[in-house]
Amino acid sequence: MGRYIGLEDEAMSNIILSTSQETWRKRRAGLHLFSEYMEEKKLGIRNILTGRADVLQANSLSWMEKKSGKSLLQNMRKMKTHTGVALSMFSETCNVSQSPIIQANVKRLNLDKEQKSKYQSIWNLNKLISFTQREGIGEGNVLMQRTMGLIVAFSVTRMVELAAITRKNIEIDEQMMKIRTIVKKCQKPKEFVITFIRRESICCPVATIEKWLNEKDCTKDEDKGIWFDYDKKKVLGGIVCSKVLRKLLDEIGIDQEFAGSSVRHEQL
Repeated sequence: MGRYIGLEDEAMSNIILSTSQETWRKRRAGLHLFSEYMEEKKLGIRNILTGRADVLQANSLSWMEKKSGKSLLQNMRKMKTHTGVALSMFSETCNVSQSPIIQANVKRLNLDKEQKSKYQSIWNLNKLISFTQREGIGEGNVLMQRTMGLIVAFSVTRMVELAAITRKNIEIDEQMMKIRTIVKKCQKPKEFVITFIRRESICCPVATIEKWLNEKDCTKDEDKGIWFDYDKKKVLGGIVCSKVLRKLLDEIGIDQEFAGSSVRHEQL
């Protein structure tokens, strides 16, 4: 299709390289299904790019529906998504998948994915705030536990990211605090900055982490994790961070549905 509209090999290569390998793998799978439709209907590239792209995709979805089979719905969703992208890129029709014709077909064929919550209940941030206002932020181990809870509640930080926070990652001024974290995506490390605004409240993550950083049990080493394992007398890892937060959730009164790495979801 690219060659038909005049794209040279180098330009096509740039388009492919701009897409992640995983997305490109899925796109090829979706287009493979569409190529089977083209072959069966004896359609050439000219037929595809000079006709109505949305009509073509609607016809291909109806064709796939008749195929039946175990993976029918999944295959139709692949075709709808990835063929729609390709046709939008190379044909004169933009946003093919948003065409009223396609939307009508999607609705009839039930191709929209159902949005299912991973958890049966979502807990309000007010649970943690009410608890902290009632009980205070404490000292020592209690202070660390509640500081971790506020950091996770206001940023939805993963346990691995939480455990990796060091003094050198933290920047604090009169208005805000910034914490730099590194997350691996597609095996490539990406740096993110989490910003916390200073609040006039006992539940301010900035004030609580300042207090924790001044505690005698918090390491003064710039390169070590700031959370302390009071049982083993060493820096906390991601798994133990999760257990520490689970204890806080038990105190607050949040059920065991949230355990392990899912503890961060209790405050979403």
